[in-house]
Amino acid sequence: MAGVHAKTITSILYRDFLLLMAPHRALLAAAKFLCYLQTLSLDNRPARWALETSKQLPKGWYATLRRDLLLLDIDVLTWDYRLNLALQVEKALWIKQHVELELCLTWSRMLVWRHHPFPLHLAIPPKPALYLSLPRYLARQCARLRTSAHHLAIEHYRVGNRRRACHLRICQYCDANEVEDEYHALVTCRDTQAIRDQFNVPPRLIMKRSLTIPDRAAAEFVAAIFRHVDKRFEP
Repeated sequence: MAGVHAKTITSILYRDFLLLMAPHRALLAAAKFLCYLQTLSLDNRPARWALETSKQLPKGWYATLRRDLLLLDIDVLTWDYRLNLALQVEKALWIKQHVELELCLTWSRMLVWRHHPFPLHLAIPPKPALYLSLPRYLARQCARLRTSAHHLAIEHYRVGNRRRACHLRICQYCDANEVEDEYHALVTCRDTQAIRDQFNVPPRLIMKRSLTIPDRAAAEFVAAIFRHVDKRFEP
């Protein structure tokens, strides 16, 4: 995928699929294991002995877990185990991943700073992204929009020998003299006006939601735009 850093692409797709990052999943698994050990009865001497021994190791799994949880403002030494530690850890990890994702997306196109009156905040998703349930040909085009894997000038002239400064990546298919980014292609480009007229979809809605796809009609619109752009590069 051209242009976007691999970590950014990974973060976007993990959020869309409603998955925690691998380090976060490992931390959550360790927290669940600790909860399991805490629920064992005192009669289970081997398990209790293993837990107490782990607490004394300076570099064991328990020490690592405690150190990582302190970064989430959770102290396992003072935690009341009548509360669900694993659930609280999972909530804290989703918030942490959400913040990390927002930080890695603070470039002008993804959060659309230039076209929005106030900073956008990505909500923690209650379920996987809607476009994942659509037919593959639509899901693929939506994923291209989410990860900037397209042929618009903002990406096409970003890598290799054709690299240009961002402000010089002008749309060559209309006379607006604007940078050809996602906002331009979806909302303002005169070359794609005929496509906008065919679909009863407000393209600004897609941009204001940080390039999310609200429904199938919006996905069809995005797919039509990208098919039109791809035809420019066909031999």
